[in-house]
Amino acid sequence: MYKITIKYYDKNIIIINKPVGIEVDKIIKIKIKNNIPNKGILNRLDKYTSGIIMIARNLVFYYFYKKIMLLKIIKKKYIVFVDNKINNGFINLSISKKKKYL
Repeated sequence: MYKITIKYYDKNIIIINKPVGIEVDKIIKIKIKNNIPNKGILNRLDKYTSGIIMIARNLVFYYFYKKIMLLKIIKKKYIVFVDNKINNGFINLSISKKKKYL
């Protein structure tokens, strides 16, 4: 079983430490039940990535956060561990999905 821990919560947000090997949607099903668009998820991590995920607890905060992300008031920062070394710097590439050709 996965150890899912809530690091912080208040009336607007829940911050959860996501372990490696579990999908964000499964965490929502296990820990949180809400009627917010996108289940309130404010950021996602891959199944095999651990880290902090944020979940809105109400519509006001959900849309407020989405707006400040669109206005680029908040910047995301990632620290990556590779071969037990800390690599830091900037990646200036967009994340995109591969197009499937029929």
